[in-house]
Amino acid sequence: MSAAMWKKLVEDYLQEPSDITPSKIAEGLQNGSIQLLECMEHLGPSLTNTDTSIRGCATKLIADILHNISSSCLSNQEVGVLTRFLCEKLCDHHSIQPPTLHALAALVTFDNLPDGCSEQICRQIFREVQNQSLSQVDRRSVYNIINSLLSTKLAELQTMKSDFVHGYIQTMDAEKDPRNLILAFQISKTVILNFSLVVFVEEMFEVISCYFPVSFTPPPDNPHGITKEDLVLSLRACLASTPLFGEYCLPLLLEKLTSDIQSAKIDSLQTLAECASVYGSSALKEYISSFYSCIRKEVVEEDSEQVKYAGLNALSAIISTLSSDISDIESPSVLKSYIEEILAEYRVYLLKSDVKILYSTSSLLHCICRTSSIACCMVLTTVISAILLQYYNQTQILCRRCLIDILNRYITCASSHNTDSVLSIVQSHKTDLLKTYTDLITTRDKDMSCHGIQGVAAIFNCRNVLTEKEADELGHHLVKILLNNKDKTIRCETVSALKILSQKFTDVVKTSILPNLIDSLKYEKMDIEAEYHLPAEELLSIIADISNQVSLMKDVCDLIFLQLTNNNDKLCSNAVLTQSLYTMINNNKLSSDVIQFTIDSILPRILQLIQHHYTTLTSTDIQYLASIYRITMATIDNSASINIVKQIIEVFLHNSNFQPLKKSSVQERRLQPILSAVICSLHKSESLPDKEIILADILALAVNNDDDEAIDENSIKCLAGLINKLPESDVNVIISKVEEYIKPVFTQDTTCKQNERCILLLAWVTKSLVLRNHPTGKVYFEKLISLLSNSTVGHIAADSFIIILSEYEDILNRTMKADIKMFYQQRLFVEHCGQILNGYNQSDNSELKKNFLIALSHLIKPLPKHVFLSELPPLLPLLINSLVYEDENLLQLTLATIQTLCADDSGSVILCNQLQAIIPQLLKLSQYQKNMQIRMSALKCLKSLTKLPVHFLLPYRNSVTRTLQPVLDDRKRLVRGEAVTARTAWFLIAEPGS
Repeated sequence: MSAAMWKKLVEDYLQEPSDITPSKIAEGLQNGSIQLLECMEHLGPSLTNTDTSIRGCATKLIADILHNISSSCLSNQEVGVLTRFLCEKLCDHHSIQPPTLHALAALVTFDNLPDGCSEQICRQIFREVQNQSLSQVDRRSVYNIINSLLSTKLAELQTMKSDFVHGYIQTMDAEKDPRNLILAFQISKTVILNFSLVVFVEEMFEVISCYFPVSFTPPPDNPHGITKEDLVLSLRACLASTPLFGEYCLPLLLEKLTSDIQSAKIDSLQTLAECASVYGSSALKEYISSFYSCIRKEVVEEDSEQVKYAGLNALSAIISTLSSDISDIESPSVLKSYIEEILAEYRVYLLKSDVKILYSTSSLLHCICRTSSIACCMVLTTVISAILLQYYNQTQILCRRCLIDILNRYITCASSHNTDSVLSIVQSHKTDLLKTYTDLITTRDKDMSCHGIQGVAAIFNCRNVLTEKEADELGHHLVKILLNNKDKTIRCETVSALKILSQKFTDVVKTSILPNLIDSLKYEKMDIEAEYHLPAEELLSIIADISNQVSLMKDVCDLIFLQLTNNNDKLCSNAVLTQSLYTMINNNKLSSDVIQFTIDSILPRILQLIQHHYTTLTSTDIQYLASIYRITMATIDNSASINIVKQIIEVFLHNSNFQPLKKSSVQERRLQPILSAVICSLHKSESLPDKEIILADILALAVNNDDDEAIDENSIKCLAGLINKLPESDVNVIISKVEEYIKPVFTQDTTCKQNERCILLLAWVTKSLVLRNHPTGKVYFEKLISLLSNSTVGHIAADSFIIILSEYEDILNRTMKADIKMFYQQRLFVEHCGQILNGYNQSDNSELKKNFLIALSHLIKPLPKHVFLSELPPLLPLLINSLVYEDENLLQLTLATIQTLCADDSGSVILCNQLQAIIPQLLKLSQYQKNMQIRMSALKCLKSLTKLPVHFLLPYRNSVTRTLQPVLDDRKRLVRGEAVTARTAWFLIAEPGS
């Protein structure tokens, strides 16, 4: 750019400022055609003009230029000259300060700011700028300058010592704008952590703490995105940044805890929880009794769970801090005297019969126990004996239940620490505890029995407290309860306790408990003396559930496989046997020992089973066995996976008497899910053995089988799972064969059954391709869309969209290492929504329109809310139109979408303009007699609509409440409940206090 040109631009800017001039000059500076010092020299007369407006305009030009150039554009010398110039400008007229600060905000971000400039800038700002008199934008420039310099030139600013601290305190003082406060708190924390506050500790605390507790409420539209939570967390970080604030902050928190405002209490408690460890026990000890009194009051008397939770967290922080200074539990300490003071009060509550107060006060001690092992020892030494004594002295059953429940929580706390000092206290009370729990688990009172079983479970968890003999005796008590008690709740608690026993005392369970359960399983039918005996099917499921160690699983697996191969005297059905086998492995799949046992012992026996006893296996049995393979393949590395693949292929392909992939018996071909679970779980980087043979056989079954729809679907899903991971060349070969098969459906030269299978195949192949973002996937998806306008197969094609857009546990998921690209559902929506809309608009037939609506609903359902809402306006009329159709699946999808909209602010705004169309349809569906779920969903939508602005709803209030009156007498109780809720909500619209 020539000198004449840029000088002309400068003159024009001084006459009439514009955004073009700074960007043009910045471009010249970047390419070297303009020199900054030359430009400033040209601006000299304007910068020294007696008219402040001209000086301000020239300074603003410099600022705008600096904001338009890169941080490496200027030399060290140029940056230094600018720094000195701008610092001098801060001494100019007050109207020149805003553009000067704006310029400095850009300059301090430059990489080559010379040494000494940072200190010069800060000193000049602190001396010359009265920050409180500036506008919000200009004050923000000051904070940005300081924040940038602290980030890049901290060491240089630290040489200013207390001058910087004092200057910043004066700068921040009385700031009110939340946008600036977020930045000011960030700077404050940096200053506190990196500067010596010395004599300015109290001043720094005062300038920060004046905002506590934060009372900011963002405007309705919240244009800047700053929330109260943002300010609260930023301020809290400042208060918790130095122990020097302890003597000032703790009295403040104590004062705010006495406030009647709930948010202030919560904020104070949460701040105390964060600050306690920073301030230390020496600062806390003066206030701990006062804090405990406040916390006890909130926990015992306050109904708000949020306040109680905050109070217990604060107490936990105090105890943790006090515990950190103690090495010997016997020596005198602040913590010891503190807990003794609390326990003295607790003993008084123990003698009372007020269950609510007893629970609340106990929660305080439970909190103390959980926090540290030292505190736990101090509490347990007193409370276990006190509770047991009170339990035996108490006559009211409700109080006894309360006391045992509280006792169980203390034992659970002890087991969570599992230190010798804590568990020795439980050990010292073991005799009394075991007697109490043994009596309880045999009582006829259901609740007391449950508490007793929970106590036994807690004792099991306490390391080295029980001997094997004691564990065995308790285990046999539990087994007796399990086998003979009708109550499901008690049996559930018993199973939970036996699971813990299996983990902690595996040998006891293996040698005594498990044989007892297995014997009961075998002789259950012969037991005629007992009033009740657990059914064999449920007992086997429980045995599998508690077998969580390999040594236990071996015995159970022997039993299960023996039963699976026994055709005569079966204890349970094959479905229960295979489900129990699956349960054992699935519950313990995170254990490497269990997975190795599965590979070494279970999988070979499954292969033997499917070869020699496949005729006895149902589809359900096969699915459970396939799931075991999927779990195993998901948790092992590729080399181990290949070995399993080879084993399964050997059985399925190279066995002359057993050929599930050929035109063999239906029973053999039903075993395909097991093959799919293995070969479709192989990583795409690994080569599939006998790939050509498998692909040919699976494809043949997928397109030619006519015997069984389940086999059709299994073959097609297996083919899709393989296509998803095949190399490009193999995919093209398979696709060409698939196209030959599905071609008739587009010419209507097929039977109804062929149509269904063709579309099923097309849908699954499309899914496998779109997941990996293969180009043919888009083509096939468009083929499916074209079928929606076909009167013969359109409804089948519409329903097939759910296959493509849903996730399945048995195929094409990340657990099975499928090739799944991110956001494939969003991509399909963006690429094809327009085609579906066009098809809907061009169709004249009501039934065909329904096909497009069903497809659209499936396309919308998996979308994240923010994506869906951004695309909603043109789709909403179509969704509302879908409410007139009798298709229940479509109705449910649409009603769920409307509820989602009502729950979101953006969505509810869009709904407001469609109420005239939506409300009559929802009222009609509230009396839809064919399906109770539709009626309930419609009523929930009507209730959700009451969240919309009142002035939109008032015209419909009377109509809705009148129309809903008959629904109050619906024959279904659940529908009546929803009707009452919805009608009440509409009655309250615009009512005082609503």
